[in-house]
This record gives sequence, C-alpha cells and structure tokens, in this order.
Amino acid sequence: MDLITGLLLIIGVMFCSCQNIQTPCPEFFQYKYDQQERQYVGILELPPPELGQNVKLNVNLQIRVPLPGKYYGTLETIGTRESIIRDIIARRNVRYKIKFPLQNPLPRVSSIIYDSRIICTGLQEFGGGVVTMIKLEHTLYTAAAGRALLAQLNKQNQFNHQNNNEDKLKAAIQPNRRIKITSTSTTEIYQDQYNNNDIDDYYDNDINENFRTQTTADVCGKPILTTPLIFGGHEATRGQFPWLAALYMKKKKGSTEFKCGATLVSNNAVITAAHCVKYDSYTMSINEIVVILGKYNLDDFSESGSQTAYAKDIIVHPDFMSKDTSFDADIAIILLKRPVQYTQYIRPLCIFSEILRNSPGEKGTVTGWGKDSLEGTIKSYPSLIEMSLVSDATCLRAHESFQYITSNRTFCAGNANWTGPCNGDSGGPLMLKRAGKWFLKGIVSASPINVETNSCDLRTYVVFTDVTKFLPWLKRHIRE
Repeated sequence: MDLITGLLLIIGVMFCSCQNIQTPCPEFFQYKYDQQERQYVGILELPPPELGQNVKLNVNLQIRVPLPGKYYGTLETIGTRESIIRDIIARRNVRYKIKFPLQNPLPRVSSIIYDSRIICTGLQEFGGGVVTMIKLEHTLYTAAAGRALLAQLNKQNQFNHQNNNEDKLKAAIQPNRRIKITSTSTTEIYQDQYNNNDIDDYYDNDINENFRTQTTADVCGKPILTTPLIFGGHEATRGQFPWLAALYMKKKKGSTEFKCGATLVSNNAVITAAHCVKYDSYTMSINEIVVILGKYNLDDFSESGSQTAYAKDIIVHPDFMSKDTSFDADIAIILLKRPVQYTQYIRPLCIFSEILRNSPGEKGTVTGWGKDSLEGTIKSYPSLIEMSLVSDATCLRAHESFQYITSNRTFCAGNANWTGPCNGDSGGPLMLKRAGKWFLKGIVSASPINVETNSCDLRTYVVFTDVTKFLPWLKRHIRE
C-alpha cells in the first residue's frame, strides 16, 4: 500500500509540474495532454495562408536541462491533406502539433515566427547552468494544391465565388483527384553552458535576424490580432491596436502614475502630445518618463507580453507654447534607449508620407484609457470610438474657445453626443484606415471644458494635432 501511495504521489507531482507552465501567447499556443500519445504536446492554431502560398513556421523552445538523447521533438500539421485544404479555403485556422523531447520539465516557448512575422515572444528567465535551445521549423507548401484545385474546379465548372459550398469543395478534393499538399520539417539543437547575458544575446540575435528583412513600413498599421470594431466608447480588445502605448510619470519614492497615451511609430520612437511632457517652461527629463508598450490593463503591473521602455531623448516641437490658449504644435517625440521587439501586442502605426487634406465627414478611430466626461477615473482598459472629422468653419462655429485652441496645424472631430476622448486620452492616436492599413492622422490635444463637470465637454468637438503637418520635423528626428 505504501508503494502504491508513493507512486501516486510521484505521478501527481509530475502532472502538476507540467500543468503549471504558462504559455506567453494563449491565442496561438497551448499545452495539451494527448490521450492517445499519453503525453503533453503543444498545439498551435494560426491564421490560414492564402491557397497557393508557401508559409514557414519557426518555433523556438528552451529548456534548462540537457537532453538525454538525439530526439529533439517534432513540429507537424494536424489533419489530412484534404482537411487542411478545406480549412484554408474556408479561412479556418491551420493547426500544428509539437511533440516535446522531454515531459518533465516541458520546454518553454521563447518565440514563434509565422510567415516571417514574430507573433509570440516568451521570457528568458534561466540562470547559469545548462540551457538547451531547440529550433523547430515547418514549411507548408500549398502552391501545387492551389493550382490543381483551381484547374479542376474550372474544368468542371464548379468554381463559383457566390456559392462555394461544402459539397462542391468536398467533391473537388477527393483523394483520387491527386491534389497534394506537402510540408517539410527541420530541427536544430543548441546545448551548452550559458549565463543570463549569453541567453539574452542569443535570443536578441535570433529574433532580429528573422525580422531584419521587415522594415517598419512592412509591419506598420497591420495588427496580427484582429476583431470587428465596436464603436461608441466600447472596450478595445488586446492586440487590436498594438501601437498604443502608455506613458507613465515617475513620482517620488519610486512610484509611477499613468499620464497619457502615446503611439509607437518605429522600433525606437513614440509620438505623444507635447503638453504631456511639458508644462509652461518645464520639460520633463528622461529620468521621469517610462513608456509601457503592449499595455492593456493599467491595473496589471506584471502584464504578460508588455515591454517597458526608457527614454533616451524627449523632443518637444519648438513651436509649442504650453499655455491654456495655445495648442499649436502640440506634438512631442520620445526616443527610446533600445529598439523594441515587435510582437502580436507591439507593432508600429504607419505615418502618412505627405500632407493629408481633411475630408469633413470622414470617420477616424480614437483609442485610449481616458475617462469620459461623466466618469471620474481613468479606465483600466482602453476604449475605442469612431469620430467624424469636421471642417474648420464648423469647428469654429461650435464653441467660442475653438478660436483660441485651434490653428492651421490642427483639426477637429467629434460626435457631439457625450462620447469621445477625454482626460487621460491626451497624446493618443486618431487613426485612418487606407488599403487595409492603419495610419496616424492626429494626436488627441484639447477640448473645451464643461463648467458643470469641470471636465471635457463632449457635447462639442475635440481638437487634434494634425500629424501630417509635421512630417519633415518627424523624419528629421526619427530614424531606425
């Protein structure tokens, strides 16, 4: 009886050890227990490629023990060739399975790179000793399958964009039609003595090497995690606007306080409102500012996936005069000490390449953590709202204060229905979408005050700094 109890205790400990590993990106990767294999495996669910596209997946793992043999694990797709084609055409996620070389401890994910984009990064927390790093690679080839499928459908007159139903699809991918979908997998192993600096250097080089071919122009304005937009001051989902940054001010005794929103526009620069960092003649020093990228919940100070960045320089536009009656040139650049790593939660927003004339009636999207005029505290999670741009004449007629807080380098937008950006949203972006990419049009700057609530008056419009009017100045200071 004692022996049986001892065995059960050991099994229970092993089970708990495996179960407690957290994934850095639960949207894409999960640890699951495979009943048939009787072991833990990794399950990946990734957006489908276009049929005809060859897509490469790299999964980098780390484990702080040496491997006992030459088996390093495998990375394979889940499903038959027919089911994978069906999923791709139906725009369902493609699923992969990782078999690990060890069950206890299980390897941890350090990064996942899909179609040359980093979609997941984990923390490197190992100390000295043996650290084994495993690189799994899989390439899914669908080009031949796509050509064969289209040829067969066209030949049989079964291809119909308006009625691509499951029966026709099933008939088109019968096994005897010889439509092939192929894949290849490779594995690399690195195992040696490393200290913390060695590990950081290895992963920095690995991630940068895979991302080096992609410039800010390649990745800007395109979130990896997408969701239908819900407007009217509703909560945004995490990763929906991965360029939104939180600007904190350091206080005495080491504490920090949320100050403003900001926008990541390159791997080493964020843009915010000048009034967030300058008061009258005083400009905050680089030691007083902390930028949190990938931030979602302001109340979660250990939020997974966020990155803390420190300022190397704060550049306030020289024309900005921080007085209540002047909000011209309300724009500032915060240059970061180190380049940030792009992830599913951290990506830059595009900047227009030329001055964009305002189009009254066009809809822009604003996001930030600020309160609305009827609430007294900053929200824990960012909200988003769609706002209509209005002409300068309409704005000036709406409220007498607009003649003092607008200029030829600002524009107005709003819904005049008690919804819109307010205190705490300053410095955040107003975005326009062009050809599937988001661009930075404006920075939340100022609004009239509602004397009844002593807060922003959302019965009228909000003033935004027109970022496109400062392009030469931005290009002069922002370089990757």
